[in-house]
Amino acid sequence: MQFLPTNSRLFGMVEVSTAEERQKTPDKQRRKNRHLQIQISRDRLLHNDAYDVLRYAVRWALDYYATRESLRSEESKPLKLDEPASLKLRTIENVLEDYKEAIPSPVYVDLSSRIRDAVKVSETEAERTVAHMELMGSLATAGMVALASEHEINQQYRILERLIASLKTSSEIHGDLQHLVEDIASWLNRAKASRALFAPLLEREGREDRKRYRARRLIADIARRLAPLARGIPIDTSDIEDDLRLPATTLATWHAVFQNVLLNSVNALMDSGQKNIRVSGGVIRGKRCIWVQDTGAGIDLEEAETLFKPFERRLEITPARKRLGIGGTGLGLTIVRLLADQAGCEVGFVPPEHGFSTKFQLSWKE
Repeated sequence: MQFLPTNSRLFGMVEVSTAEERQKTPDKQRRKNRHLQIQISRDRLLHNDAYDVLRYAVRWALDYYATRESLRSEESKPLKLDEPASLKLRTIENVLEDYKEAIPSPVYVDLSSRIRDAVKVSETEAERTVAHMELMGSLATAGMVALASEHEINQQYRILERLIASLKTSSEIHGDLQHLVEDIASWLNRAKASRALFAPLLEREGREDRKRYRARRLIADIARRLAPLARGIPIDTSDIEDDLRLPATTLATWHAVFQNVLLNSVNALMDSGQKNIRVSGGVIRGKRCIWVQDTGAGIDLEEAETLFKPFERRLEITPARKRLGIGGTGLGLTIVRLLADQAGCEVGFVPPEHGFSTKFQLSWKE
């Protein structure tokens, strides 16, 4: 009704010929006065069935105009975000308080307790969503930078390869450059191996194709790519069942998940006397699982859930490890949970087996 045209914007005309109406109306209908007729006062039409039909046609046109105008108005409005679930629950809590006297006390206490729990859960979920949105912005920026710098890095590699070839030629003449050539060649090989960590992100197939990869083959490949950063620490993947397949998602997703988890284990082992990482996988209580265990510093399982929040750390980084470039900013497990949720998986820490200090679990249902 708010979008009906005003009189100043209304223009229309209906031509009425009562004589022609009378001639074209069958005799039976004409005897019942079911055609347009002018009242005796000559200033308006007689109110009969034909008049109702005419009025309906005119009103239909006006209603159609108002409906289309309303639709155009709604389309031009900016989208509004839905009211947060926590605010809706707060409203329910206030309504419950208003009817407190009319509700039996045990029922009121039970409802009030359940609503408070729901509010707390929804607020926690909202905080996690905001944190994930901020994190996704950072990850998108990092991904764009990585893709943009790929060409330049390859150019630098080719320059280094030419320099090494030139130094080898000079070394055959002077004989005292061989050690320098070997050091530069070793550095270049390590740089190329490190670059292999980003291969799934740099290839379109790895970023877009969703497949069910064989867990053992994929994780073994990730462990091989991590070798330059693992500093000689062995990563055993032989205990993953041969026929175990991961949920369908992109290769880049699984590389991000397991690179973060395995590097966390490497980080925890840097100051440990016994350095051992074992990855296993199988089915337990109807769930398919991947476990990553290490003999590092260990974690308090009561505080383990906190480690999945952004920028949360419990392990101090020594100056020696900082110089090695090992140890992040506390975003690794946040990224792992975010990507695991997208793939339909659950992640967390569980009690480790004998001989290990930490056990990470990724699980899903078929």
